[in-house]
Amino acid sequence: MPLPESRIPVELRDRYGLPRPKTGLVIAGGLLASLVVLLLGFVGHYIVTHQVDGRVTSFTVRSASQVDVAYYISHAPLGPATCVVRAQNGHHVDVGYAYVTTQVTNTSATQTGYVLNTTERATTVEVLACASGLNPSRPPQPQFYPGQPAPAQSPPGRVPGV
Repeated sequence: MPLPESRIPVELRDRYGLPRPKTGLVIAGGLLASLVVLLLGFVGHYIVTHQVDGRVTSFTVRSASQVDVAYYISHAPLGPATCVVRAQNGHHVDVGYAYVTTQVTNTSATQTGYVLNTTERATTVEVLACASGLNPSRPPQPQFYPGQPAPAQSPPGRVPGV
């Protein structure tokens, strides 16, 4: 327990100074604790909202206007799950893009397939994002050639904005 200022001898006060309050340390500790709580909240929110994962297992180019895509969805709750599937040409420009909704019947992994319509021959196919429900949150936007619309898709797929 620190001594009150009146009980500290003058020669000790002159030599060592008076004890300073630890206000800065308390503020720094509070800020650090707030940062940790914020970080834990962000990680928890990320885990809860990004619980669905989708990956392409294979794709086959049927023609210059269609690609067969096989992919699986994992860690999804039972019910509908929507994945954003895109195909690109050799110049990394989108030639096909669709939101595909699938009924998930198994929480560990569901294998599914879709015939993606394209505007020209595709060289790459990928699943960009998946989410439970009908709308994945903030998937990358389609990057077609300027002025070129996304090709119409057959159900259960749909083009963005529909």
